[in-house]
Amino acid sequence: SSGKEKWNKYNEYMTSITKIKKNIEALKNELDIKKQERQTLEDEIKETSDYIKKIETENLAHTLRETLSEGEVCPVCGSMEHHKENIITLNFSNLENSKADLKIKEDKLKKLTAEINKVQANVETESGNLEEKEGKLNELGEDFKDISVDNLQRELDKSIADINIYNAQKNSLEKKIKK
Repeated sequence: SSGKEKWNKYNEYMTSITKIKKNIEALKNELDIKKQERQTLEDEIKETSDYIKKIETENLAHTLRETLSEGEVCPVCGSMEHHKENIITLNFSNLENSKADLKIKEDKLKKLTAEINKVQANVETESGNLEEKEGKLNELGEDFKDISVDNLQRELDKSIADINIYNAQKNSLEKKIKK
């Protein structure tokens, strides 16, 4: 193909490559933000889950303590002595709210993970597009860059001028022949 066609393809590919690179950068920024959100959410889920386990454990212990009588064997540790004054009682009223909160956070995490997977897939697709365009750019070679579009235009203009001179001389000769 001609030098001008190669220059046009070169400019087309470079424009695409620049656009794709900007898109990849934007997607990676979005991915970083979503991953940070996911980490924060995972930390909150762990904290809420640990709190729920602590309340449930304390609730179970409270139930066992209620049935203990002095002189009876503890069903957990086997002790005959029960020191109820050392017991810290927790507020169980928040348990259902905490469980509901945990469910909301877990659902949000699933949704966020799906969004992250989608953005990662988009990054991979765009990276593939980038490789393809860079490959096409390399296929053009480098030799056409030695000739600038301006030089090609000057050569074309000179060729057109030469053709016009030739046509004028040809017409002049044809008129002389007809006389």
